[in-house]
Amino acid sequence: MPLASVPPMPRRARSISVELAAHVERLIATGVLRPGERLPPERELAASLSVSRSTLREAMHELEAKHLVERRTGRGTIVAEQAESVTELYAGLTGVQLDADVTLDDATELRLIVEPRIAAAAAVRASPSNFVQLEDVLARSALDPAAERSLELDVEFHLLLAHAARNPLLVALYTMTSRWTESVRRHSHATPEGRLRSLMLAGMWVGLGFQANFTYNSTSMTDVSLDGQKVGSSPLVGSARTQVNGSVFYENKFMLLRASYNRRGELVNGIFAGLNSYSDPYQQVDLNASWYVLKDLSLNGSVINLTRSVDRQHLGNDTTARYYSSTYSGRIFSLGANFKF
Repeated sequence: MPLASVPPMPRRARSISVELAAHVERLIATGVLRPGERLPPERELAASLSVSRSTLREAMHELEAKHLVERRTGRGTIVAEQAESVTELYAGLTGVQLDADVTLDDATELRLIVEPRIAAAAAVRASPSNFVQLEDVLARSALDPAAERSLELDVEFHLLLAHAARNPLLVALYTMTSRWTESVRRHSHATPEGRLRSLMLAGMWVGLGFQANFTYNSTSMTDVSLDGQKVGSSPLVGSARTQVNGSVFYENKFMLLRASYNRRGELVNGIFAGLNSYSDPYQQVDLNASWYVLKDLSLNGSVINLTRSVDRQHLGNDTTARYYSSTYSGRIFSLGANFKF
């Protein structure tokens, strides 16, 4: 069996094994390396790509875990064949012909059903090498290519996104969806404005993420002793038993958007009129946004306390109806600009 030709890979300031895995995976996804092709021996392939053999092995382990290559004793590394279920799906969909009266709205609706679900799966399952591939396509798209090249990069981006979802059936479904909507995609890339819109929408799927944190403070209570004997327990001043923080964000080359949610459990403040003062559980939502106008200039905006939450305090732990005081910091809007020089 003749050996497959593996083109050299670009280099960036990041893990070489991640770069290498991304490079080979992209070649497989785009059909440069086809199922059943045998890669060159390890020593030869490492030399041609200017990497160490240990780095090459690390990248191949990742590709093998993704079922993209198979390492067979006596045969070397082979690009994995498609699963039978994928082949059958391709065969079933290939013969589907769209009617001439299919409209732009029809094609758009199909994309809205298929592509966001693929992006959601990719957001959960993508590896660092998948993000390298997607970022590379976006970087090439940002160079304002001609209409035909822009269309090719758009298709490549969504194909790599489907591969990042780690479901070969989704890759097959996307491939056929792309063929059915080719005329619509071509139309959207015909103008510079359409190409910019497509680039911004594609970038949205790369920077989507979330963070969450839950804290349980098991030391928020302390023992109360009398003559060396424990007679009860008391909450520590300034200590809440639970706290929750979460945020959803999205960032690309043009902007950063973030929504944050914070919740603090009941808080003990001190003693007033012989009773402990408690702050009720408090929750707040904040919004932040940045728009990268130029390389060194960004516009920023934020809304603090979007929910107009009030910090309410009461006396005693037997009821919350014994009102003590309230603190309201207001809903705060801010706008600004950052310039690096």
